[in-house]
Amino acid sequence: MRKIKALLRPIKRKIDLLGAKLLFYRFDRCKIALPAGLKIGISKSFEDFWQNAGVIISDEEFRQIAQNRLKRSDIFVYLTDNENLLCYGWISFQKRFYLYEIDKTLCLDGFRFLYDFVTPPTFRKRGYYKTLLANIPALFPDETFVIGVDSKNLPSIRGIEGAGYIRFEDISFCK
Repeated sequence: MRKIKALLRPIKRKIDLLGAKLLFYRFDRCKIALPAGLKIGISKSFEDFWQNAGVIISDEEFRQIAQNRLKRSDIFVYLTDNENLLCYGWISFQKRFYLYEIDKTLCLDGFRFLYDFVTPPTFRKRGYYKTLLANIPALFPDETFVIGVDSKNLPSIRGIEGAGYIRFEDISFCK
């Protein structure tokens, strides 16, 4: 965590007066058990992604993004009831992660960054995002997870905090 804070200090000074904030959280402890009938899945290859989620996600642009992310060893993680993709996102295992919101690269040596989580509109407000986030660390028990969120995205903040993540850093940025 010190490495992330050390990296964020110069960014914070440089863009402190520009407006919105990006909040960073790290996993503390799991507060939510996986409900019966739901399953968490991971895809480490495009073939695996296509078999598990590709039939549900028909957008060609998203498939191309997924293929590129999987090539760089990011992992697609999702929550399903075996018929629907209820919530999904990505885990970066890279040592460096580019944040387009602030046009900076984070040095994440020793941390795993959770990003681009989506709950389809028909499944929102049911706790699926919170459930998925809370149970990801059990899949990788030796890893430390962090996630960033725009300070104005209150539903995501509630989900992150409810899943057992604690806030440890804020930085300002300009969209």
